Amino acid sequence: MKKIIEGKKYDTETAELLFEYNNGPEIDNYYELFCLYKKNTGEYFIYGKTGVDEYWRPLADELAAQEYCLSKLSVDAYEKIFGEVVE
Repeated sequence: MKKIIEGKKYDTETAELLFEYNNGPEIDNYYELFCLYKKNTGEYFIYGKTGVDEYWRPLADELAAQEYCLSKLSVDAYEKIFGEVVE
């Protein structure tokens, strides 16, 4: 899938998929898909779907991606993408 946002192209086919969360089949309004991608340029973006909507969210930089993912990912998934966090 491709989308142009503010003059930049975001393509799920060419970007690296870093994380995907899917809570089950697309059969009702409770469905949720959340994907974190990294473009070849180093830019991050989110592609997501719910039972009623589809959304794309460009992230300004790695720090913005980290902040966004803090509430979405488990500690293990977060550290797998961004590296170990110091206690």
